[in-house]
Amino acid sequence: MITILSIRLKESRIKNKLTQERVAKEFNVQRQIISYFETGKRLPSILDIIKFAKLYNTSADYLLGLTAVKTTNKDIKFICDYTGLNEEAVESIRKLVSVARDKEDVIRHLITQANFMIRVLE
Repeated sequence: MITILSIRLKESRIKNKLTQERVAKEFNVQRQIISYFETGKRLPSILDIIKFAKLYNTSADYLLGLTAVKTTNKDIKFICDYTGLNEEAVESIRKLVSVARDKEDVIRHLITQANFMIRVLE
């Protein structure tokens, strides 16, 4: 049975440019076991989920479908959860703030971006 876990395991493996063979080698199992996890024919143990999260540099919460936030950075995760923004939006704001001269510069840029988006959506 396909689950959010099986979908995210496969997506994360592909995003990290790993083959099932490579992941199987990391887990010291046959490739078919990884395939079973990715197709939902088997459920990984909690220890396996932790290994997957470390290997794919994501959180176990993300793999389990408890959050849409992939990052393991607790500050970014908190901001995403608190504001509802996705990781890309938070990262864009972080970059903007790091190069901005002052708060007004950030506000001007955000207003410009908002006006652009409004025109695009009209």
